[in-house]
Order: sequence, then structure tokens, then C-alpha cells
Amino acid sequence: MSLIPLILRELNFKSTEAAIKYFLAQTIASVILMSTACFETLFEINFYLTNFSVIIFISLAIKAGLAPFHMWFPQVIKSISWFKGTIILTWQKIAPFILIRSFSNKRILYILIIIAAIVGSLGGLNQIDNKLILTYSSIAHSAWLLIINYMSVIFWSIYFFIYVIIIIPIISSFFKLNLIKVTEINKTKISLLNKNLLIFIILSLGGLPPFLGFTAKLFTIFIRIKLFPLIILIIVISSSLLSLFYYTKLFYNLSLKNLNRVKIQFSRKTSRSNIIIIISFLGNLVISIIVLLT
Repeated sequence: MSLIPLILRELNFKSTEAAIKYFLAQTIASVILMSTACFETLFEINFYLTNFSVIIFISLAIKAGLAPFHMWFPQVIKSISWFKGTIILTWQKIAPFILIRSFSNKRILYILIIIAAIVGSLGGLNQIDNKLILTYSSIAHSAWLLIINYMSVIFWSIYFFIYVIIIIPIISSFFKLNLIKVTEINKTKISLLNKNLLIFIILSLGGLPPFLGFTAKLFTIFIRIKLFPLIILIIVISSSLLSLFYYTKLFYNLSLKNLNRVKIQFSRKTSRSNIIIIISFLGNLVISIIVLLT
């Protein structure tokens, strides 16, 4: 509830609409969660407990914006600023995912993993808004988070931390350059060095080897390959390859388009966002190589 005053800090039509949608989604999920938890204490038969656990699991999925309960998620992210969107994409996912581990049902878990992977990969294919691309990317990564969350909170924290340190430099760069649409990327005034570093970070978010995003997914596969059905891992890996398409769309607009008019420029002044991009790129490359060599 504390996020709603932040959304309404700038009063306009978009922020009001986003606050109402976010409030309704979270309130409905909370009502389902609290009422189901109260009913669960009234019954001691395993049949009822199992059904109530499934309902609690679904309510937490609504809170986390997991597919197919994600309808409010892209609409809210698109209508708010980058900073508030970063909070929803990162911080607001911690509590629901930790609680999901306690109420997860195998069949429902497998279904949500498959749906999240497919929706996250296919939903971003026809998007030209950078916020929506990152939103569907978050849904696709939620499938991987669900896979590793079923085993250990520590392993989930490692994957989530990697996801955060990759997505924050991308969002900060889009915020500084005021990039709303994909087609606006090639029109920005940014040096070739910083442009290429941003490209590598975006491809790392997509899981392209040998970057850190690929290492996190490979780490998840090694841990879960003996515990999860192979068909689910194949679907998640295949959907990850599909999601690389809209990351390649960003790559094309950043580097290949208007390549003959690009001039290499080195500036002596280094801003904070450029430092963040450089540190993130080095971390994505060096840490992943160290992990793969061990």
C-alpha cells in the first residue's frame, strides 16, 4: 500500500489510472489470501487444506504479477515513471515469491512456470515500448524464479540479485536518455562505447552466453535438472530463446541501424550513469567467466 502514494506523487490521468489498477489487483489478492487463510483454520481435513493452499498460491501469483494473472502488470508499468516501475519489477516481488514457496502445489507450480515462460517470451515480441519489453522480460524471468524458488530461498536470492544488478543499469540508462519507444534508441546522443556496453547488458538480461544472465540460467538448470520434469525445462529454455528476439530488436536499434553514420566519440567527462554501465558490463562478463571456469 505504501507504493500507491509514490505513484500518486505526480497527479495526472496516467498515474491515477495506474494507482487504481494497482490498488484493485493487490486488494483483490489480499482479500483472497486473508479470507482463505481464515477459512483454512476452520478445517482440519487434508482435502480442504490442499484446496486452500492452491487458492493462497493463486492469490500470491496475482500479487507477483505472474501469468496468467498478469493483466494489471504491463498496464501499471506503462503508466508510471521508471523509478516506480523499478520498485514493482524488483522489490515488490520479494515477499510474494518467498510466501509462494510455502504454499506451492506441484501441478499448479508446473502450469504457472509453463504459462509464465510462454507469455513472457511471446508477449514482448510485438512490443515497441521499452517499459513493456522489460515487463514481459520480468514475467519470463519469473518462470526461472519459480523453478529455483521451489528448492531454496538462498538460490532464489542469488538469481534474483543477478536479475536486479542487470536490469537496474538498463532502466537507469533508459531513464537518463528518456527512451520510451524502441525506435527512439538510434536517435539518442550517446557515445559508441557506452552504446556497445548497454547492448551487452541487454543481451545479458536475455541470457546470451557468456554473460552473467546466461550463467544464472545455467546455474538453475544444473540444480533443477534432476528434480523437475525434463519437458518443463525444455519449454522454459525454448521460450528463453524466443525472448532473445525482442532483445535483438533493441540490439538492432542500438548498433546496426544507421551504422554508417556512427562516429566513435570518447569523452573525458564520465557521468554516474556511464560508470554504472561500465561496472555492470564488467561484472556481467568477469563474474560469469569466473563461475563457468570453476
